[in-house]
Amino acid sequence: MRRLSAHARTDRGLVRSSNEDAFVCRTSTGVFAVLDGMGGEEAGEIAAAIAADALARAPAASGLVGEAVLAGAFRDARARILAHAAAHPSTRGLGAVATAARLDDDGRAVSLAHLGDARAWRVTARGIEQLTEDHALDASVGGSRRGAVTRDLGREDLADDAIATYRTPLDPGDLLVLATDGLHGAVPPGVLDATLRELHGGGIPTAAASKRLVRLALANGGPDNVSVVVVRGGAWQRRSRARRLGQALTWGLFAALVALAVTAGWRRLDTPRGQLPTEVTGVVELSRDTTIVGDVHVEPGSRLVLRGTEIVGGGTVVVEEGGALRIVRSVITAEAALHVTLARDATLVLEDVRVEAPVAVRGGTVSGGGVAEARRRGWPLWGPERRAWEESVRREATQRTALR
Repeated sequence: MRRLSAHARTDRGLVRSSNEDAFVCRTSTGVFAVLDGMGGEEAGEIAAAIAADALARAPAASGLVGEAVLAGAFRDARARILAHAAAHPSTRGLGAVATAARLDDDGRAVSLAHLGDARAWRVTARGIEQLTEDHALDASVGGSRRGAVTRDLGREDLADDAIATYRTPLDPGDLLVLATDGLHGAVPPGVLDATLRELHGGGIPTAAASKRLVRLALANGGPDNVSVVVVRGGAWQRRSRARRLGQALTWGLFAALVALAVTAGWRRLDTPRGQLPTEVTGVVELSRDTTIVGDVHVEPGSRLVLRGTEIVGGGTVVVEEGGALRIVRSVITAEAALHVTLARDATLVLEDVRVEAPVAVRGGTVSGGGVAEARRRGWPLWGPERRAWEESVRREATQRTALR
């Protein structure tokens, strides 16, 4: 029997200098969302991150009404965004549009909540159904993005009944697609519909489907940040207990893993931590509090940072030649093993990572650091000290890059 699968992908596009999108993709709790921040570069990122955090923390217990759970998470996100704006006047006007979905306990139907111009579609053998209606003025009227969107998380005058909710079946094989307007705002409707039908009919894996949709937006100019979540219906049941991200490193498991890799003929080489740039051209950092369910692919020479992420095993991680993957304050958790393949001159760095699943690493360069390791080296773990330390690392990386 086909099992439910999901994958998410985000890209800053070809015009914007930063990515104000965020997403949630948690098969463990059946919650998925795309969010698009507004209010200026820094403020938009903050608003999207706050909303993503609220949705990721939505109650995961069984027996709850999905629409009520999502609407409650939206209200919590709005309250937190308004509180942040009140405490930080420079970010006043920040907000985020959001489209979120929550699976029923048996995975055969899905509830949705929606504010703004992100969209959701259900793709079946019978055709494509757009599940959401944009809360936005006609783009031809001009003006700011905030002025064009009529409902978002961050408006003080948002009515209590402004959050739109929906329910729809999700049969095995059906596709549920969530996307920010970086997709449908760039791709002609006919082209997007044809692509969605092809993704459904071809049985393409969700990881490949999400990548295809993001690349489609880029091929059409990539004028905005773009984020997509693709869910393919299948066997799924809500778990009675939610997984929690621990703050302590299970260092013994990681050491045993490395020893196993060495005895199996795989190489482990230590690289000084400072040699991995953290934020230079080519670095992509995914939003925090997200779940990576499918495959992760780092293209040649690229840098991918996964921060505050749950990485569900059973998939593959491939870092191409000269690429680097940095996993920070995250958890690797699953019943099946996660397979990591590092090409020549590729690097994997683990920081403050809890390993709760078998991980097989082959090739490349691996260096590990966690809570115990960080304390031994005197690295600050949390708070302003940690941010200041990370900023110093970024400056050093930028200076090294400039000298090359």
